[in-house]
Amino acid sequence: WDQNMKTAGINRVVLNAGRTEWTYFKWAGHTSSWSSDVTSTGIDFLADDSTRYGQWAQVDATIDVLSPNYIKANPSKAAINSSGQASTVLVSTAELVNGTYGQTLLSMVGYIAANYPKVAAITITELSYHVDGYGADDLALYKAATGKSDWPRNSDGTININDSSIGNWRSAALGKFLGKAAALAHQYGKQLFMEVGVSVNNLSLATNNYGTNYAVMLNNVDKIVVQDYFGADGYSPKYSSNVAQ
Repeated sequence: WDQNMKTAGINRVVLNAGRTEWTYFKWAGHTSSWSSDVTSTGIDFLADDSTRYGQWAQVDATIDVLSPNYIKANPSKAAINSSGQASTVLVSTAELVNGTYGQTLLSMVGYIAANYPKVAAITITELSYHVDGYGADDLALYKAATGKSDWPRNSDGTININDSSIGNWRSAALGKFLGKAAALAHQYGKQLFMEVGVSVNNLSLATNNYGTNYAVMLNNVDKIVVQDYFGADGYSPKYSSNVAQ
């Protein structure tokens, strides 16, 4: 792997740090969150791998925010979709920006930044709320921020999840939270990145629906990483050059 990547000219390696509830590193004070691989082998994979790849490449540690175990233990904290169904993997926006889960995520960012010298950047991934994030707690935040009395509605009474006011509000809320994460990373000379979705059919739009307006995110994080899933989204990999441009 090392030699193949060097030959290809790769200069950045992304390592999976895990989730707040399932880490691939030895998070002091959070042994119950260590992955089965860490507990069974005694290996701190983030430490070992970042040291190895950090000899010749920049290393990013990616944190995945999907949290099925947390939601199973705290069902009231789940994100609610526009049809009223609870997510099994994603916490509500309110829980992220104001709740216990969000505080734990910030602690994880701070711990990695402080204790893994070969990690140059920390990336947050899977933070997307286009379909999810319409529960009572999120509505309270939306109303307080916008002065509106309810979600914008379609003519049939369903929530208009594509209304720009939702994307604007959620982008601002997530941006403020990510700014806190970036500040923690910066204390130790690290950067904070965020993965964002892409409007494949209209690349002129900075995606706002997911609550990750590119301009707002870049006001709070050091870089955005555009998710170019040509295989899953069904377009030619050659189109990736358009996405990049």
